[in-house]
Amino acid sequence: MIIRTPSGGGRGYGPTHSQSLEKHFLGVPHLRVVASSLVHDPAAVLSALLSQDSPALLVEHKLLYPLHLMLPTGGRIEGDIAEQQVSADGLPTVSIRPVARKDCSFTVLAYGYQAELARRVLSQLAVEEEIFGELVVPSQIAPLHWEPIEDSVNHTRSLIVIEEGVEGCTWGSGVAARISARFFGELRRPVATAASDPTVIPASKALEAGMLMTQERVGRAIRKVAS
Repeated sequence: MIIRTPSGGGRGYGPTHSQSLEKHFLGVPHLRVVASSLVHDPAAVLSALLSQDSPALLVEHKLLYPLHLMLPTGGRIEGDIAEQQVSADGLPTVSIRPVARKDCSFTVLAYGYQAELARRVLSQLAVEEEIFGELVVPSQIAPLHWEPIEDSVNHTRSLIVIEEGVEGCTWGSGVAARISARFFGELRRPVATAASDPTVIPASKALEAGMLMTQERVGRAIRKVAS
């Protein structure tokens, strides 16, 4: 069984229609939690999920729907250098970087709409300031395929995890614990996490923009790590 559901805020729908509800399902045994993005082939992801015995929750951020429609045929964005690794279960993780991995100074891990915001920020930093980071975008966010993430961090020695879910017991905190233990004493700085403010999402779009992980907030978080 695959359950598809919209998720995320940004449209001023208020506290009952704007949550990143995937957060409540992370860690449920034998349940796959998958997030659509603009860098994964949705047909390939669905095919991989249908070949598995375990149930899956497929979340689709609302703001990705119009973006997908405005893209050229295929509906996917490809970065300057894109690398795809597929887990044993057939779920892809894509890495996007403007230069060779050896020249990237930090890794950004994000999924869904936050991955698109991070991609825009990294592109701007690369063009305007020659600051290079690698973006890793998993299609399955629980359980994670760790190899692509650890491969990137092994080169950059720096990681920031970005998500739209509110702070507190987050996806990012779980990643930070794993990576901090795996690379104990080898990282150039502690693993950073960035999430939305721990509060009910307001209906006012102005107030909503102040507490969610907008592109501006994603940019500030990434710059802090890049510096």
